[in-house]
Amino acid sequence: MPAIRVLFRLVSVALKLLVAAAVAVPAVLAMADIHPHARSARPADPLLLHVHGLAYSADGRDLLVPNHTGLARFRDGGWSEVAGPIHDFAGFSLTERAIYASGHPAPGSDLPNPLGLVKSIDGGASWTTLALGGEADFHILAAGYRSNSIYVLNVEPNSAMSRVGLHHSTDDGKTWRYRAGRGVQGNGFALAAHPIDPATVAVVTDKGLFLSRDAGESFKRFDGRLAATAVTFELDGQKLRFARAIRRQMVSAALDSRSRTIVLLPPIGLDYVTHIAQSPTSPRTFAIATDRRHVYVTTSNAGRTWRQIAKDGDLP
Repeated sequence: MPAIRVLFRLVSVALKLLVAAAVAVPAVLAMADIHPHARSARPADPLLLHVHGLAYSADGRDLLVPNHTGLARFRDGGWSEVAGPIHDFAGFSLTERAIYASGHPAPGSDLPNPLGLVKSIDGGASWTTLALGGEADFHILAAGYRSNSIYVLNVEPNSAMSRVGLHHSTDDGKTWRYRAGRGVQGNGFALAAHPIDPATVAVVTDKGLFLSRDAGESFKRFDGRLAATAVTFELDGQKLRFARAIRRQMVSAALDSRSRTIVLLPPIGLDYVTHIAQSPTSPRTFAIATDRRHVYVTTSNAGRTWRQIAKDGDLP
């Protein structure tokens, strides 16, 4: 079986295998997707249900959070819903000029189900189908911030992808190339596409962090053998940021050296980080989201102070 097929299974399956193998990660990992939460009685508050992404808008004003009930945003100290269709988002990635996503359409939408790969150029107010509408639901998706490079995992064949595994497009989903993913170990949790170089992509698994310089054909281990749960490239393309599962820390790592900086996380207990985002207008500003739908923001590279802006998917 190709390595990439072993790597990328549905996340729920991956987490169960991780726990079954007695890897020292929080027990809560195996509990994802079990306990839905009711919407807050405050109509202005978004429901962050099973958060599927985290990204700052290009102007840095909005922190966007896609979930099963549309697209939420945090702006000027408060939460609101982005005006637009309430799609059930799965994969989600924001670039300098567009948002790319997948999942299922809102009730009454004329978009196909599943969405395939869709794109918005107006901040999520409207969406157009790029590829594989009615065929694919990409839960793991990453787009380069300026590179026009898109990586997806397909878990079953479709009309553009005859094989299961990692695929790559540089033309907005018109054509796709299968990528073998040689060298990756473990079960994958997330992808990150380099913001500038279309051939550089990273993956975090229950066996660590792996980096490819050849568009996913082969990967080399970039960090130790501890499970990692979230990853992003800093927007200048010089560093990776990733979260380790069994330590309360995020790591900032230079791509071209052995330099590592430990960034302390807020006290999240047995929770774990699922998404990391950097502000394009304030490079010291980072946000994280966790499996329990807590969201925090810091303006310190060392993570000395964090502000919690969501707790259990609602106001803290």
